[in-house]
Amino acid sequence: MSNAIKLASYEPVSEVELLALRENPPIRPSGNFLLIRVEDVKETYGESKLIISANVVDREQKGAGLGYVIAIGPGAWSDCDEGPWCAVGDKIAFQRYEGVVPPIEGLDSGKFRIIADNKVLGVVQ
Repeated sequence: MSNAIKLASYEPVSEVELLALRENPPIRPSGNFLLIRVEDVKETYGESKLIISANVVDREQKGAGLGYVIAIGPGAWSDCDEGPWCAVGDKIAFQRYEGVVPPIEGLDSGKFRIIADNKVLGVVQ
């Protein structure tokens, strides 16, 4: 089984949603942490449009490795001479199951992750 991120398994987040989140993030990360809006997992499979069970979608959403930077904590990359590796709005890759799901009531927790600045693997072009 491959641990590679399958780009075709994800739905891009709408620009309208991303803009609203960047203007008013549900949580502001502290220290060296980043708030990430994880990309949505597709609920259908390939061109056949077979419907994937809710359990599988939920599991894959929690293991997602792609997302958009919504907010950056004030201490991010403060210990790095190279400067920031990404910016608010960038689509980034990170390791599956990385970070913490924000424990905020009413927030769709599967869609957000808080990760450390040094856990960013790269910016997706």
